Amino acid sequence: MESVVLFGCGRYYKNKEKQLLQKFNVVRVIDNSRAGEYIEIANKSILIETPKKYARHMQNEKIIIAAEAFIEMSQQLLKLGIKPENILFAQNYAPYNTEYLIYNKYAHISMNEKNYRYCNRDKSWSFSNYGELEKILEPIKVEVRKKIEQAKEEELDYLKIELPRKYNFEMLDQNDYYNHAGILKKFCGIDKEYMIKAGIEHGCYMGEDYYWRDDVEHDLAGVITLSDKRKNILKRHTSKNIYCVGPYIAYADYLYSLAEMNTKKENAGKTLTVFPMHSSHTTNMKYDIMQFIKKIKEVENKFDTIKVCVHWRDIVNKKYIPYQKNGYQIISAGHVYNENFLPRLKSILYCTDAVMSNDAGSYVGQAMYMNKPCYLIQQKYDNVTLNDYEEEYDLRLQDDIYMNLFKVFNNPEFKITKEQIDLCNYTWGLDQVKTKKELKDILEELENTYQKQG
Repeated sequence: MESVVLFGCGRYYKNKEKQLLQKFNVVRVIDNSRAGEYIEIANKSILIETPKKYARHMQNEKIIIAAEAFIEMSQQLLKLGIKPENILFAQNYAPYNTEYLIYNKYAHISMNEKNYRYCNRDKSWSFSNYGELEKILEPIKVEVRKKIEQAKEEELDYLKIELPRKYNFEMLDQNDYYNHAGILKKFCGIDKEYMIKAGIEHGCYMGEDYYWRDDVEHDLAGVITLSDKRKNILKRHTSKNIYCVGPYIAYADYLYSLAEMNTKKENAGKTLTVFPMHSSHTTNMKYDIMQFIKKIKEVENKFDTIKVCVHWRDIVNKKYIPYQKNGYQIISAGHVYNENFLPRLKSILYCTDAVMSNDAGSYVGQAMYMNKPCYLIQQKYDNVTLNDYEEEYDLRLQDDIYMNLFKVFNNPEFKITKEQIDLCNYTWGLDQVKTKKELKDILEELENTYQKQG
């Protein structure tokens, strides 16, 4: 492990601390504003000093700058006699967080005695100040954002390719799935670049005892989930505080105005939206599509329009084609890293009168939250998985709650019952939705706990 002097020990460093300490042995800490304080790093208490005081001791040591103001700080080091080749930049090391568009494993910065260089896979540029750097970066950011631009639900051609990974604002990548963290922060009026100090379960996993390890095995202060069902399981696997906030769609805006959506509803007439069981970036779900279409046909005469909402992976896999050939309108809520996924899905549900599926997925709880009746049929499936998600698919068949959902929602008359509401309250936390103040208090409590952890 390479020994380094750490220059900068504020928020920027804290956001990268764990990964940096896995790569470097910090032997000294310097900072322009915190000299005289002590900082705990890797179980060592280190006195923070000014760069000037230790300049003569650092001539041959590697120094890593962990701050946004890397130009001023590197220039300060040059004036103290530090060689450019001994200066490292934390921007070049994961996690990249809000800077993912410009700094990642394919793009980094370096310096020599005359200027700085920004390099990515395609090209390199020289710059000497932030203005010049921004001129370099802005076209790059625009181009990347174009690739992850939000498609309208009708623009399926855009979704026929796998979209590039969205740059993230969070300390845990999965917090950005479906922009869950962003939705919660926007609802609370919190800056989008703030990082929530908790793991966010991105759905209600089924299975008597299943949990995703990445959601609980981290250094953050707690776990945000949907419901008592999930809380009861998580409590068996972590001592962290667990917060139930109900379905995240409750905190999302609509993608369209009410006037636009009411026009859509009027034009479509009575609408059934079908959510087939879906694949993901880790699974390829296989089931008898034609058998499911036969079940749809049994109820389609109750509706003027049938829409089939297809997961982005199954658009890539072209599993929407049999539905399309049967005359159904194909729509999609978008990609997992699509920041408008929930607003689009909320708009889709607003415009529908009922929901049907062959799996008890998140859309059941989301639809019930929006007072849309659901009809479930249970269908056999096979899945090819790429990692431990296979465990969840095995365990869900042993989950009494999961199996009971198919019994309680096996209602082709599309009527909402008290039994359905009670089951959804326990499973998806419909009765756990928070006010702005309540949710903001939770995020502040998580922040305070995280800061006390040091």
